[in-house]
Amino acid sequence: MLKFGNLYLLDIKGPETGVYGVVLIDNEGELILVDAGLPSLTGCLKEEIKACGFDISKVEKIILTHQDLDHVGSVKAVKKLNPNVEIISHELEREYIDWTSEPVKLKARKAGYEKLNDAEKEEFDTYYKLWESCKVAVDTAVGDNATVGKGGNILLVHTPGHTPGHICVYVKSEKTLITGDAIRGENGTLIGPNPIYTQYMDMAFESLKKLHHLDIERILCYHGGVVEKDALKQLKELKNNEV
Repeated sequence: MLKFGNLYLLDIKGPETGVYGVVLIDNEGELILVDAGLPSLTGCLKEEIKACGFDISKVEKIILTHQDLDHVGSVKAVKKLNPNVEIISHELEREYIDWTSEPVKLKARKAGYEKLNDAEKEEFDTYYKLWESCKVAVDTAVGDNATVGKGGNILLVHTPGHTPGHICVYVKSEKTLITGDAIRGENGTLIGPNPIYTQYMDMAFESLKKLHHLDIERILCYHGGVVEKDALKQLKELKNNEV
């Protein structure tokens, strides 16, 4: 766990991808999670929050940057511990989180199902059922540049590209941007969206321009951790053709 003022970057270990950057915000005593990790990581999430001096059952809001399983997987478990927790996402992402529509990446993989061998089909079926079991209702669906939390301290910026309703989260009091999967980091350097998992790369880079006016001193990437040195400058210098 790393602490930055009232923010905690939780050390949630995920298979093959290193650290999942779930963030806990202590917003004037109001506990807010940004994303929640895979369902298998609920125990780790609980222990990390405890290490910060808090109880997972006291989390009041969960902001979901987008629909993917490694971001929504543990939401249901947190909601069982606190049924009143408010689930927040962008309005375009809501239907994929509650499974009114199949999640984008899952639907794309399903399109090639008949070409899979029996073992691959079995693996896909298991993965499909796991993701479906994590569906959860979104309580509050927001538009672009919505503010949440006490004092309107948290700004939600619509940054489509990775998924249709992806959002980045800006915490004004800490001048910190939480990127979800809109940007990756590596050893303190921003390296842009992942082309393998980003639905529309041109849109993803165009979306990043919406963040350029923010007073950013620190960027927390879900995949890649902390970027502090010249964070805003690095953000502005990201170019699609360099990925």
